[in-house]
Amino acid sequence: EKLPLSPNYGLDDVVDLLLEFGLTGNDMAAIFSHTPSVTLMLPRRIQQQQQQQQDSHDSSKASGGETLEETTRRAFSGLLCNTLKLRRYDARKVLRNCPGLLTMRGSKSSLQVVKLMTKLGVTTNSIARDKPALPKLLSRSPAGLFRLISFLASDAVRMPTKRIGPLLRRKECAELLDSVVPVPRMVDNKTVRSAATITPQDDTEEADEMASFVWSKSPELRREQINNVYREMSKTAWTLRHKIGTEDLGNVIAS
Repeated sequence: EKLPLSPNYGLDDVVDLLLEFGLTGNDMAAIFSHTPSVTLMLPRRIQQQQQQQQDSHDSSKASGGETLEETTRRAFSGLLCNTLKLRRYDARKVLRNCPGLLTMRGSKSSLQVVKLMTKLGVTTNSIARDKPALPKLLSRSPAGLFRLISFLASDAVRMPTKRIGPLLRRKECAELLDSVVPVPRMVDNKTVRSAATITPQDDTEEADEMASFVWSKSPELRREQINNVYREMSKTAWTLRHKIGTEDLGNVIAS
């Protein structure tokens, strides 16, 4: 018996599924442009459910991965519309400007980012209100954010945890975030853009250039660049505390 040379689903099935979630043709065109892998995802889980039940300890292996329906439900219906309570129009806009959000890894990472911010005292209403910066926030690495939070709460800075969340939400902190938690960039043949659609009101051009510079490096060089930023921040914090006598450094930074 010959094996099938192609899957029994196609782009039409992907389009039909996204239409059911309320996305428009313009939404899908933007999503397919910055995340083309979405077009290759299995739209729905049908016959694989039986195989998944037979091996509940290894469901991901049995199913061959997550379906687009499951990912869209988590990212669009769950995170954007339910947790952040965005209007469907605004939620669709986030999807258009947030590469990777309709992938399993991207959707789970964005959930972790929101949970991390809420643990720091930032409400979901506050996160949702800053709509221009939302795609960029959801594109950041949870591990990178956690490292920055740990640094600010460490003995080097000693910032109270309750003040870290509001600090990270301030526009003045955008350049620091872009330096140590850069977002993936969208690349085409002519233009290099950051993952979010940047407007002059979001961040400075210098911060955007910094993010593009850091992300354009290989993983090893990017990691070294970020480590250098932390080393410089540690030196600056030590100097302020021991040479200048700034004891309450965390509160000074937060203010």
